[in-house]
Amino acid sequence: MQVSNDQNDVRQTVVVGRSRRRPVRWWLGSLAASAMVPLLPLVAVAQQAAAATAVASRCQAADPSPTHNAIKLGGGVIPLLRGTGNEAIAFSFDGHTLTAYSAAGVKLWATASGEGQMFAGLDLDRDGAPDVGVARSRSLGRSCGRSVINSTWLEFYSGRTGRKIAETAPMEDMCHTALNYASPRWATNTMISGGTVVALAPQYGTTGWFFQQAKGAIRQTPFLLPTTEAFSKLYHRSDAFAADKNGNRLKVIEDSHVPNGVFLRVAGKERLVFFTSGRVLQYALSTLSASQLLGDRVFRREGTSGRNYGTVAADPQARDRVALVAGADASSVAADMIAGKAVTDPWGAIERHVTVYDVRSNQVTQRFFGTAHDDNDRGQYQNRIVAPGHILLPSTAAASHIGFNRFVDGHWMFHITRPGLPGDSLRIPDVFVWDIRDLDGDGVPEVIASPTPPAGKARMAGYLPQWTTRIYSWDAGRHLLRQRQEIADAIPWLAPTSIERGQHSSSGALYPVLSGREGDRSVMFVRRRTGELASVALAWDCEPVRQAAPVRATPPERRSRRRRADRT
Repeated sequence: MQVSNDQNDVRQTVVVGRSRRRPVRWWLGSLAASAMVPLLPLVAVAQQAAAATAVASRCQAADPSPTHNAIKLGGGVIPLLRGTGNEAIAFSFDGHTLTAYSAAGVKLWATASGEGQMFAGLDLDRDGAPDVGVARSRSLGRSCGRSVINSTWLEFYSGRTGRKIAETAPMEDMCHTALNYASPRWATNTMISGGTVVALAPQYGTTGWFFQQAKGAIRQTPFLLPTTEAFSKLYHRSDAFAADKNGNRLKVIEDSHVPNGVFLRVAGKERLVFFTSGRVLQYALSTLSASQLLGDRVFRREGTSGRNYGTVAADPQARDRVALVAGADASSVAADMIAGKAVTDPWGAIERHVTVYDVRSNQVTQRFFGTAHDDNDRGQYQNRIVAPGHILLPSTAAASHIGFNRFVDGHWMFHITRPGLPGDSLRIPDVFVWDIRDLDGDGVPEVIASPTPPAGKARMAGYLPQWTTRIYSWDAGRHLLRQRQEIADAIPWLAPTSIERGQHSSSGALYPVLSGREGDRSVMFVRRRTGELASVALAWDCEPVRQAAPVRATPPERRSRRRRADRT
């Protein structure tokens, strides 16, 4: 495993620019008295000369309907989901009743499921429409410290009809006597979706199951989790069974974290890849046997517990790489903006790292930033990592860039890594990225961000972003962000949305920027400073931007001699 420690490099700043392959010149216009100024790397965040209102008035909105992911209904916004056949349905849940709506907001059905929490992101009955589930719970009338002990299970419903199509067996909460609370076994984050197949793994469980429809019935295929000696005994004959750099077999961890991963297709066959405590594993969708385990590798840094909390995504360009951005999600910063101070998820997943797993070679490359417990717990926000709604940016290489926010030395920095690796290609200071998502339907994602204050004398001076949203287009060939629209006095309206086939979160939900259709307009849903929900027209067919103001840059940092590199 290659590990780099960025604790020694946090004061160096690099912003959006070109790679180091060759020097580039950027025309500064009147800002540089018509001089040609060499910059390495090229830094250009091109800004529109007209105000956002003027831009909207002279632009025509395209109709990127396939990329819309929400509808406005009843004074709120409901995420719009698509199945394997691209049929779109929106689901709402009031704590007891599931209701489905068409993309036009027409009620399709309602089912009284009972108490629980909704999840989605699957097509278990293989009819092309998105299905939905409820993580159910029922009190057992006992307590564990400050918690009530419940029985929990998962129920799955057809998105097209509302009919229940499957459910798991109930499991009793696990009581942590020493910690004075109980943990549910089944919850919204215990399912990993592969579309028509899902992997179910209860919290603190020993066995997981693949659920897949076959001949009109749901087939359940077990696989073992690395939490008991049964795992070691069954899979130890596999060449994939993990060992440390000295060849010692890994010990199982009884209370391993809930698997956080994705399905992907390798060499024409589906496989499950997930991170859990200290290790990343991959399984074939086959019957229980030693050959079911295809890969098993350590990613835990020495002295840490190997936390897997964060966002995982399968690289659509590389097709054999999976990335984990370990940290909080963007909704935590949105909640802090609403509160006016940093109060949401202060520990931010505790361990902060970006880890890339190569499925074919069974190798891990990790970039470790530190933990929230650094400096005797005074490092809660230093090197805090926050994932955008989606974490991958396309590149011209054979793998995608990874994008993530990092709060360091009192201000935000957005990192764009080298393709398929965790090391930096570019950095943008004083900006917070909410999502990387295709809003205009051209197949290339936009970058939706807010400017943030620079570092000040106060430790948290630059933490809360400004109430301004900017939409950028991404030019992968030139490593260029070009501003297309600015929305004043607003940030994106974020709401928990289902996991996706290619992206998963340890929380069981994603928080993408939400867009929809209102009349003949494509709109993005935003939150005003007053808390009001608003719809802002997305203006796409705008005149090309001719003026560009460069952002101050310094070259990417050279590798510090003090940074460690290990290989396992």
